[in-house]
Amino acid sequence: MSSGLEDALTYGYQVLNAKVDSTTKRPRLEKEVRLYRDGKVVLTDQPAPLTPGVGDDPKRLLLDGTLRLDETLAAGDYVLQVIVTDKLADEKSNTAAQWIDFSVHR
Repeated sequence: MSSGLEDALTYGYQVLNAKVDSTTKRPRLEKEVRLYRDGKVVLTDQPAPLTPGVGDDPKRLLLDGTLRLDETLAAGDYVLQVIVTDKLADEKSNTAAQWIDFSVHR
């Protein structure tokens, strides 16, 4: 990875049973991504709206994202966490998270 080019990590995740707005017939979801190394957050995104495609089944949304891994990211083991908040669900069950371990080799 010394070519000066950025590498990227592409990841997929599911959102199950998203609530649907009665007017728009679409879910209102928000996604946040965090990257951890040695138990410490090294990168976090601001929460951003998720926009599933028209016709996607809110009971089982298959989504993906890409995280750019620039050369300042040290070699080592990391954890990628994706947090999704359903803005239409009740507060006690409106957030879910998934994570995956990966390694960066330089």
